[in-house]
Amino acid sequence: MPQAPAPVDAGHRAAAHDVDTVASTPAPHGSPAVRARGVWIVLLALLFTVSVGTTLLVRGPFLWHVQQPAAWQGALEAALLTGLVFLALQWRAAPVARAALLLVPVALYLRRHHVDAVLPIVLLYAEGIVLLGALVLRLLRETPGRTDAWLRATVAGVAGLSLLLWLGQAAGLGTPRAQRLLAGLVLLPLLAWRWRDLQVPGLLRAAFALERPFERVWAAALIATPLVLFARSNAVFGFDEAWYGLRPERVLVGERSVFEPLGMVSPVHYFPKLYEVLCLPLSALREHSAVQGLAIVFGAAIARLAFDLLRRLGHARTPALAGAVLVWSLPTLANTSISAKPDVFAAFCLVAMLWFGWNLLQDGRRADLAWLFACAGLAVSSKLLALSYVGVLGFACLAGLAWQRLRAPPAGDAGGRRAGIGVLVLATGVGVCVCARTFLLTGMPTVGPDVLVALWRGLGMELISPVGTLTWTRPQVWSEVPGNVFGWVVSPSDLHLRTSWPGNVWIFLPLLAWLLARRAGGAVAATPAPRWLLWVLPAAALAMFLLIRFSNRGGDGNYFMAPAVLATVAGLDLVLRRPAAATLQRPLLLALGCFVALHAMLCFVSASWGLGTRAFDLDVSRSNRDSPATVAQSLASAGLDGVAHWLHGQGGRLRVLGHGMQPHIGNRLPARFENLRDALYATGDVPADAFAQRLGCTGAVALLLPRSVPPPTGFVAIDALVAAASEFPGPAVLYEDDDWRLLATGGLLPDCADPAAQSAAGGVCGVEPNPASDSAAR
Repeated sequence: MPQAPAPVDAGHRAAAHDVDTVASTPAPHGSPAVRARGVWIVLLALLFTVSVGTTLLVRGPFLWHVQQPAAWQGALEAALLTGLVFLALQWRAAPVARAALLLVPVALYLRRHHVDAVLPIVLLYAEGIVLLGALVLRLLRETPGRTDAWLRATVAGVAGLSLLLWLGQAAGLGTPRAQRLLAGLVLLPLLAWRWRDLQVPGLLRAAFALERPFERVWAAALIATPLVLFARSNAVFGFDEAWYGLRPERVLVGERSVFEPLGMVSPVHYFPKLYEVLCLPLSALREHSAVQGLAIVFGAAIARLAFDLLRRLGHARTPALAGAVLVWSLPTLANTSISAKPDVFAAFCLVAMLWFGWNLLQDGRRADLAWLFACAGLAVSSKLLALSYVGVLGFACLAGLAWQRLRAPPAGDAGGRRAGIGVLVLATGVGVCVCARTFLLTGMPTVGPDVLVALWRGLGMELISPVGTLTWTRPQVWSEVPGNVFGWVVSPSDLHLRTSWPGNVWIFLPLLAWLLARRAGGAVAATPAPRWLLWVLPAAALAMFLLIRFSNRGGDGNYFMAPAVLATVAGLDLVLRRPAAATLQRPLLLALGCFVALHAMLCFVSASWGLGTRAFDLDVSRSNRDSPATVAQSLASAGLDGVAHWLHGQGGRLRVLGHGMQPHIGNRLPARFENLRDALYATGDVPADAFAQRLGCTGAVALLLPRSVPPPTGFVAIDALVAAASEFPGPAVLYEDDDWRLLATGGLLPDCADPAAQSAAGGVCGVEPNPASDSAAR
């Protein structure tokens, strides 16, 4: 789980050495024509970056953000940190002195942003997963010496630990604390036993061993990136995280297990939850940065895979490191890395799936077909959207294999078959557990997309009330497509994905490769590889973008994360294969630096609309575990501190419906809280009585409303319920203060008429109506 990727050299060590030797020779400045070509390369990069930067940062939605001290001062601090890391790598001194120059500013930076304990905990958890995977592979007699051993160990470790945690869930050991105990019993002995095999120290040693300044520049960026992202995790708190990502003890786990009903309406609580369960041991810390940090680690793994892919394609270490930085800086990846969502993990599984498909087609490793399917299963078990990408990429790999066998059957590598099948069995077991949870709680194996829901209904299945679903796809409005394409490439300020923009560098790079080919001929001889495989997911994403109309204009950027990563790698490969690239290395690296700078500026102000880190100060006293205080502050600012105190006194797990507050604020209450608009969104604009009937199946015991009647919403079902609640007599009030009333739902919501939903209602604890004054509650 890297900060500074080390090269993959096994099957291609000689070729990579030759390329590095060529790259180390100073590129001749050559004729004025060569210098002019370098200038227009940089100018073209500036055209792509300045156009987007202007629409987003200068006269766009993030202008105010950029002007805030927490943004620009935090950015200066991050740049200073990167510079100090570079100096530590560049300094030719004793190893102890260089390590001190690196560790001291890093430690101060992490302490100032109060993640100096969180980051080591997350890294140790990730390292433990890799060590567990290595042990599993050793027991399965995996072929030793694989150049991608870290990737195989990561996949095997995720599958193995996930199966253990899900079996714990089935045994009733499903709370975050119980899951932390299970994970600790397995991972801590491994960390103590195999501490010499940790990934991060080895990667740092590889970074210190780099010989060329340009390599050290990009390595410094790779090391600084996760540090800044961890610091950003204390300034970013998205709606989705508050909705379902950072309160698993209330909206993922029932009393003892994820298999127990929750009484929630929105389908987000019934999506595949492999990643959320994998995060449960970290959730027990009750610190948001710890949960968000695991996504940062998987973002680092994607960057390492991008580096490995470029090295495998025969490119020098310097552009490969630049490519890794470029990939990780993509806002769709960097911004989503500081969230509690499974998107980054699913993208990692998709890129790993491509890697094993590459092994299958290029090296004839037949056992890697099992690894390919294992990655596919893990991706689908964490993110429903991965279904489409998994299907397309899996079909492409199988079609390529069939075509190869028709032409000339490869010699192949039969080694590692036992390990591949063993990991596939582990991943399949996890997938069965994930699917079983959804089926037990909803009556269907999945709650989306539309095609699968229609299939389940055709087989006689129906959703158990109160569970709802969404309208997943809509017919495309073709008149909007040109504007969406232009917005995506040039001016994303009007699109929903402006906070997780997939970038436009993957358009710049093929365009640049085409321009270079026109002036200096076609591609040079390159390492034999099934390069077409890199374009499969980008092509699928383009088709999705053009053919589907998303609920948010242009869709979410995280829908296109893995395709954007692979398109960037493929585009950079196209450029580096041009003959002119050998004499234009510096302008090319400078052009890539322009895109990295734009991405970094956007990421610093756009992730979930959270800006920067902190303005300059000398306060280093805050605790690493500051999330409870942050939540309490946000509740107090909305006048909900009294409600939160009362709910906490009832055990913190009451099923509560609410209306009249910002949804992300209500979701921070110590209760199984659901906003009425979220519930209605999952049921459609149904009649008032049907909506009330569905809510009656939730087992909710309380309805939270403002003291003053909120204005009409325009949704008949919600307005009717609020009007009925406003006429409730005093004895039904459970709690009230100057701002809010908490009403008992008895008599307000009808009894549930769905027999299958009775277990859900019965699984939620209730309270007796008890009028409470503000002073009494406090």
